Amino acid sequence: TRSLAMAMATDSHGRHRAAPALRSGPALMLFFAVTGASSLLLSAPAAVRVAQSSAHAQQLFFAWRGGRSNPPRCCIDELSDDFEDTLDVEELLSDVGVEVGVATALSDEPDKAMTEAELSGIAEGEWEMSDGEDGGKMLRVVVAGKLMKFETGVMARLASGAVSVSVGETVVFNTACLDRNEVRAIDFAPLRVDYFERSSSVGRTPGGYIKRDGRPSDAETLVARIIDRPIRPLIEAGWCAETQLVSYVLASDRQHIPDVMAVCGASAALAISEVPFSKPVAGVRVALIDDELIVNPTNAQMEKAKLDLVIAGTSDAVMMVEGCAEFVPEDKVLEALELGMKAVSTISSAIKAWAKAIGKPTYTAGLRELPTTL
Repeated sequence: TRSLAMAMATDSHGRHRAAPALRSGPALMLFFAVTGASSLLLSAPAAVRVAQSSAHAQQLFFAWRGGRSNPPRCCIDELSDDFEDTLDVEELLSDVGVEVGVATALSDEPDKAMTEAELSGIAEGEWEMSDGEDGGKMLRVVVAGKLMKFETGVMARLASGAVSVSVGETVVFNTACLDRNEVRAIDFAPLRVDYFERSSSVGRTPGGYIKRDGRPSDAETLVARIIDRPIRPLIEAGWCAETQLVSYVLASDRQHIPDVMAVCGASAALAISEVPFSKPVAGVRVALIDDELIVNPTNAQMEKAKLDLVIAGTSDAVMMVEGCAEFVPEDKVLEALELGMKAVSTISSAIKAWAKAIGKPTYTAGLRELPTTL
């Protein structure tokens, strides 16, 4: 009982904070009831100590509440006329530095990617290359009314190629690395692709005992295969250096789906690297929602989708198609393929122009001569 009563701490402002186990009114009331019943089974001195500890815990609990909200109704014998079981929202917002009125407007905020596309001044299907604010290089592409931003030269500068892709508040970081130590003559492209989605991307930390990240989930493995399939055949024949592509979701706004962003980002990282990759690829998702085809829909829109099609390819050819659907006519599927290929062609052409402007020269030591008999 005393240990539970002492399971209170003070924050930097001197206010008492209850332990997680004591942060709910019903749980604390159950604790008071148990300690009260147990005092009947103890000797008189012990019962006095238990009652004191219980009273002390109750005082600390209401001190922790600090007047922010009134105590639970079960703690009050008679309610006064002016009793209001409400939180002081203005005080809570002022403590964390948020202006009153801002929090209520967050839920009604429009899609940031569409807002940025309108403010960028870039027309649909066009792109723009520029210098970033931190000394990096930036590529901005408008596809399906949304602004897709590619940036390099800021993080992972020792990697052969490193590109961060952002749409709205979702950011996917992609790197392309190669091994220069030992190049063996082999007859296949030694490529490894990894894709990671972590709880930290949405500001969460695993609550269990093990805090470390485990092996990739099945969904992450499938996304890594989506990245691998269109890229592997386009690496120049004769490439023998070990190569690794890593796509890591740094931030997620839970609106924009990061898997197709990872395809575009991994392709861009490989295109500006020293790996011979002359035809960059891109990936988009096309969904049929209320009899309308939408390119790169949000998670909320996908709940009503009857067709989910992931298309990856170059500026002039389809490399991979993956998807699922209900009973959809073939004409709609062909229309979705055509619509998706327009977006794929725009993104891949933009990446190709960007790689031509800022890309690194090819690492020729990683190429072996092909047999003349082939």
